[in-house]
Amino acid sequence: MIDLDGDLLAGAGEALGSSSQQEVIDWALRQALAACERRKGALRRLRAMAADGAIDSEFLSDKRNYRR
Repeated sequence: MIDLDGDLLAGAGEALGSSSQQEVIDWALRQALAACERRKGALRRLRAMAADGAIDSEFLSDKRNYRR
C-alpha cells in the first residue's frame, strides 16, 4: 500500500487519456526507467569520447573558459 497524490494521479491520467491508475503508474515507471537508460548511455558515450581524447579536460577544468 502506498500513498499517492490523488490530484497528481488524476491529472496525469487525464493528460495520458487514461482512467486507469495502474496504466498511469506503469507509464510513469517506464518513463523513469527509460530516462535512466538514456542517461547511462550518454555517460558511456562521454566516457568513450574522453578515452579517445575527444574531450579536452584541461580546457574544461579552466574556469576562465566557462563563459566563452
